[in-house]
Amino acid sequence: MLVQNFKPGGLARFGLDYESVRAGNRSVIYASISGFGAGGGKDLPGYDLMVQAMSGLMSLTGDAAGPHYRAGISAFDVIAGLHTAIAVLAALHHRTATGEGSRSRST
Repeated sequence: MLVQNFKPGGLARFGLDYESVRAGNRSVIYASISGFGAGGGKDLPGYDLMVQAMSGLMSLTGDAAGPHYRAGISAFDVIAGLHTAIAVLAALHHRTATGEGSRSRST
């Protein structure tokens, strides 16, 4: 199993991209976590504070007449971790049933 949170394509220079790892181990479970996926925002860093601001979550915190604050916890980091854990569990179940590995992506 490999879990990584580099920007999309970031591990290719080390030969640790999904295709390279899978070539050596067909039953690998490869989980990728990125802030904005592999689309238009793929080069943006996925900092929780930045995602809180972009999503509007910060508009719900702080005094209504004053500045906004980040949430008391890194909410989006926690959510991404939980989604990844669920994806890995599903991949483990799939591998047990079929012998095949899989790739999971959480954004």
